[in-house]
Amino acid sequence: GACPETLFESQLFGHVRGAFTGAHQDRDGLVAEANGGTLVLDEINSLDLNSQVKLNHFLESGCYRRVGENKVLRADVRIISVTNINLLDEIARGRFRKDLYYRLIEYQIHIPSLKSRLDDIPLLLSHFCSLYSHLSQFDKPSFSKEFIKNAMRYEWPGNIRELEFFVKHCLVDASSPDIDAK
Repeated sequence: GACPETLFESQLFGHVRGAFTGAHQDRDGLVAEANGGTLVLDEINSLDLNSQVKLNHFLESGCYRRVGENKVLRADVRIISVTNINLLDEIARGRFRKDLYYRLIEYQIHIPSLKSRLDDIPLLLSHFCSLYSHLSQFDKPSFSKEFIKNAMRYEWPGNIRELEFFVKHCLVDASSPDIDAK
């Protein structure tokens, strides 16, 4: 999603020197780097239709070409695609290719929103607190039981990202190592 349409093919498959303005040297793409492993494509729904065709071809054949090169390369890559948009709705609107959808949907994992997984909140609070404890002025910050109860009552419309940013904010603003509901 963060890659401009014009650079997607180069980012995914690589390019050779001189393939376009600014291509000063050969570069392997993400597919070559992930060969034998896994490549995660986040926000797959934001991929333009032309790029979807190229990705679909790669998924079908395992073959690709670097931009500006005629040589066909092969890669064995597991693709994990991520979206928070219903791709069937995008297909109906003509914004996502049905053939690509069926290649990607081989094994689907649906992760419910955070408000449906309230029991995960204490674990996530603890995880983010440990991960970002360096933002606090205290050695071992933690959240009070009251804080955790309040966090479990909130619906978190921004899901885990909102919770993560909230924890960072709390750690920076904490006036004691035991962060309370205030």
